[in-house]
Amino acid sequence: APLYDGPSGPTKAALAYAENPLSIFYFFLPKELWRRIAAETNKYRLDSVDEVAQGMRRRALEKRLTTPSTTVLSVEEYRVKLRRKNSIQPHDIVRSRICSG
Repeated sequence: APLYDGPSGPTKAALAYAENPLSIFYFFLPKELWRRIAAETNKYRLDSVDEVAQGMRRRALEKRLTTPSTTVLSVEEYRVKLRRKNSIQPHDIVRSRICSG
């Protein structure tokens, strides 16, 4: 088969990200990867609610020893607070990586 001899070069979309190496890196990663990372992150967060809530209460109780005005909620109240947090969206992951990178 003959070799391709048509026009070649980067697309306009790729050029728009070319100034920043991290941006071009994310441009070429599959969008499905970000959706999967967000879904797994949210699943992990929900699976960890009990453990995190217990840790929050334990730390609040410890802090109350040195700061008596510290409010200490019940484990269930901490669980409710944790469950109320918004789910992480795929664009949140990409945006946070670009900003912290």
